Amino acid sequence: MTTPHLVAYVREGLAASVSQTPGAGALLRAPVAARARVEGVGAPIVADAPGLVLAGPGDVTALHEAQIRGRFPAPGASGVAPESFAWVEFERADLPWLFTPFAPAGNRLQPWLVLLVLREDEAVLRRVDAAWRVLVQDPAALPDLAQAFAWAHAQFARAAADTAAPSRAESFGAAAQAWSRILCPRRLGPAQRYLACLVPSFRASVTAAFGTTPGNAGVELGPAWPAAGGTVSTPIELPVYAQWTFETGPGGSFEDLVRGFKRPAGALAVGRRDLDASRPGGGLAASPAPLTLAQDGALRPANPIPLVTAPLLSAAIAARLDLPGRLGPPTYGTWHAAATTTAPLAPAWLGALNRDPVRRVAAALGTQVVQRHQEEFMAACWEQAGEVVQANRQLRLGEMAQAAASSLRTRRLWPLLAGSAGSWALVAYAAPALARMRFGPALSFQGAMQQSCLPPLAVSGSARKLLRPGGPLQRRLARRIDPDARVPVAPESMLEALANNLLPDTAPAPAGARLVPVRLLAGQGRLPFEVNPPPVIGPVIGPVIGPITGPITGPIGGLPTRTPHPLHAIVREYAALATRTQPAACTPLPSGRTGTFAQDLWAALDPAQTVPRRVRARLAVPAAPAACFDGLRPILVAPRLPAAMAGYLLELSREWLVPGLGGMPSESLALLQPNAEFIESYLVGLNHEMARELLWRGFPTDQRGTVFDSFWREDDRVVPRVHTWLGTLGSHMVPGQAALTVLVMRGELVRRFPRATVYLHARDAATGAPKVGALSAADRALPAFDTLLEPDTRLIGFATPITSVRDRFLTFQEEPQTLRFGRPGLSDNAWAVPAAGADAAQFAAACVLPPQRLYVAASTLL
Repeated sequence: MTTPHLVAYVREGLAASVSQTPGAGALLRAPVAARARVEGVGAPIVADAPGLVLAGPGDVTALHEAQIRGRFPAPGASGVAPESFAWVEFERADLPWLFTPFAPAGNRLQPWLVLLVLREDEAVLRRVDAAWRVLVQDPAALPDLAQAFAWAHAQFARAAADTAAPSRAESFGAAAQAWSRILCPRRLGPAQRYLACLVPSFRASVTAAFGTTPGNAGVELGPAWPAAGGTVSTPIELPVYAQWTFETGPGGSFEDLVRGFKRPAGALAVGRRDLDASRPGGGLAASPAPLTLAQDGALRPANPIPLVTAPLLSAAIAARLDLPGRLGPPTYGTWHAAATTTAPLAPAWLGALNRDPVRRVAAALGTQVVQRHQEEFMAACWEQAGEVVQANRQLRLGEMAQAAASSLRTRRLWPLLAGSAGSWALVAYAAPALARMRFGPALSFQGAMQQSCLPPLAVSGSARKLLRPGGPLQRRLARRIDPDARVPVAPESMLEALANNLLPDTAPAPAGARLVPVRLLAGQGRLPFEVNPPPVIGPVIGPVIGPITGPITGPIGGLPTRTPHPLHAIVREYAALATRTQPAACTPLPSGRTGTFAQDLWAALDPAQTVPRRVRARLAVPAAPAACFDGLRPILVAPRLPAAMAGYLLELSREWLVPGLGGMPSESLALLQPNAEFIESYLVGLNHEMARELLWRGFPTDQRGTVFDSFWREDDRVVPRVHTWLGTLGSHMVPGQAALTVLVMRGELVRRFPRATVYLHARDAATGAPKVGALSAADRALPAFDTLLEPDTRLIGFATPITSVRDRFLTFQEEPQTLRFGRPGLSDNAWAVPAAGADAAQFAAACVLPPQRLYVAASTLL
C-alpha cells in the first residue's frame, strides 16, 4: 500500500523557467530564456535563443476529454454525500498550471482552470456551435479567484515509509506516477441537483473562447470574473471545458448511514414470491380452485417459509413426460442422467426437478438465458473446439475409406485366401507390403518369412508372374493333366508337377537328333536341389536333354554345359511344401498366436485396423479429448464456459435472485443463504438447453457435457459435472459454495458509498467486542463475491456458514484508497477558505476526510 503525497504545484520543461510576475509589464505569452549549443562545425557555438515565448491562457479554446482522469461525484450520480467536495483529476501532473503565464509566488501558483459547482437555480448551461457555455445567474455564487491557488494540487505515489516531502527533482522525475486534481471547496446542500463546470480563471481564456476583441494585457491577465462583493450584478457567461451533473442525498455522514441500518421487522418475506398455477397451460387442465405456489429464488432466509406443494399438478406433469413418439414438456437433464424419469435406476434429482413445477420454473429460466445469448455462447464454444472440427472431417473421410476398403477386401482378397489357388496367392498379392506390416512385437511379415522355410523369393515378382492363375504355364499344365479340366491348378500343384516331372515331353525328336545319356561333371554345374529318393526328371526346358535315370553326376557328352534355369530354384523351394495347404505352415509363430501365417496376414490387412491407425497418425489429438478418441468415431468435445451465471439471472429480473427484494424496506440489512435446489435446477436448465443448441449447430458433443458450472462469480465451480450427480436435488453443490452467507444491504449508504469495504470480523471471546491486535486470516473474512444492484442494493457473499456468522461482526469501512475531501462545520453551499500562509497541498491535506470504520454485530440480523 502506498501513501499519497500532495504537492502545491508542478511545472516541467521550459515552463519551470518562467519568471514574470503579475503587474503592468506582464505579457499574455510568458517569455523564457534559453541558450542553444551547436556542435560539429568547428568550435561549439553557444548563443541565446531570441524571442522564445510560451503559449498562454489566451491560446486555449478547448480541453481534450482524454486529459480527464476521473471525476467526483460521477456524472449522473445520485445520493452524493453533501459533506464531500467535488473534484476532477487530470492525467498530466502539470496541467492546471500548464498555461499560467506567471512564476510562483513562494509556494503558491495560480491555475488557469477552476472547478465550479453551482445549484440548478444558479446557472444555465447552453451549447453554442460546438462549445458549451454556462450563464451564472447570480455572480454572488461565484468564489473569489484570489484563493484559486489553493484549489489545485498534484498527487504523487511514493513509498509509505518515505514521509519527506518530494523534492523538485522528484517532482520532475516521477511525473509518470503523478496526477493533478482541482477541488471545488464548496459545501453542498442535501437533496439538491448540481452542475459541475470546468471553466478558465483568466479573462484571456474567456476572450479567446468567445472570439471577442482582447483588451490590454492587464485586463486579459486578470480574473475571469470580478471578486465577490463587487458591483457587478448582471449574469456572467463563461466557457465550459467539461461539465456534468449529479444529485446529493439527504444529510448524514458515513457513520450516520451505517447506524441507520435496521433489520426488517417481523418475519422476513424475502426469499419467496407467489406463483399462480391455476392455469398451467401446455395441455394441463386448469385447477378448479385458485392454486398459488411459493416460488423461491437463488437466496433464501436462514429459516425459510415452507413451500406449498401441488401433488395433483406434479402428477399431471409426470404423466406427460417421457412419452415415446409424442411431443411433451422437456425432461430437463435427461441426457446428463442418461435416463428418463420413469427409469428404475434414474437418479433421484431427475424426477424431483421435472415433476415439481417450482423447480421446472428455475430450469426454464436457464433455458431462457441460453436462448437470449445463444450466439455469444456458441462463439465461445467454437473457440474451444479449435481444430477438432477439421479432425472430425478427416475421421469421416477415414470412415468412408474404411468402408470402401472392407468391401474390396471381402470381394478381392478373400478368394485369394480361400480359393483354389491356396494361401500362396494372398501372400504373393501382399508381397510388396510385407516389409511394412508388423508380425509380432519385433518382426515384420517379411522378416518372419526370411526366418521360415518359405524365403521371399517364392513371392517375388518373377514367381508371381510365372505362377499366376490363368497364365501360360498353368494353362499348359492343365492341358497335360486333364485336357477337359477347366478348374485352375493351384500354384502348389503346379510346382509339385514341375518338381516331379509330371509333364513329359511327348513331341517327336527332331530329324537327325540323337539323345545321349550324360552326367554333369563336378564343378561344371549342378542341379540346384537334391531329391532323396531321386525322382525321374525329364526334359523340363525342352527336348535337348533326354530322360535321365539315376543320379546326375557325370559329364554331358557332346553338349555344352548349360546354366540351370532360375525356375529350378523356385521349383526347389516349393518341392518340400507341395503337400502342405499353407505355404508358410512351418513358420514358427510368436508366442500366444495360434493362426497360420496367411491367416495373420489376412487379419493384418483388415481396414478396421489399418485405416484408423493411418488416420490417427495424421491427427494431432490434444490431451483433453484424447479419451474420447475411439477408432474413427468423431472426437467429442465438452466445452466449458466459466461465466458467473447469477449475472445472467439478474438480467431477467433481480426478483429471481432474491425474491421479494422489491418489498424489502430501505435502510435495512438481511442475512440470507444460497438455495441449493433452485441453483442446481437453474444450472441443469442451462446445460440442457445448451446441449440442444450444440446439437442443432453441429457441434461435436454427446449432449452430456456440463457447459455451465459457475454461479456467483467467474469460474467458482459451484457444482461438479452434472452427469456425475447421483443424490437428491440440492445435495450436489460443492461444500465451500453451499456454506455461504449473503448480506443484502439496501439504503442510502449504497448510493453514496458504492465501493465501501464490508467484511466479517472476529469477536473477542473474553470481552465480546471486536478482536484487536494481531489478526490472522481466519479473524477477517473478506467477501467471496460482491454484486451491486443499482441504485441502492448490494449483495455481498462470505464463504462462511450462516450458523457461524452469529459470533462475528460485520465491519463497514470507507474505501481507504480513495481520497475524500470536505470541511466539517461549513454551512450549506458555503466555500472553504484556506488558512493564512497555507499553500494548495496544505489546504488539500486539511480537507481530507479520514475513512471511518464501524462494527455491527451479525447476531442482531438473525
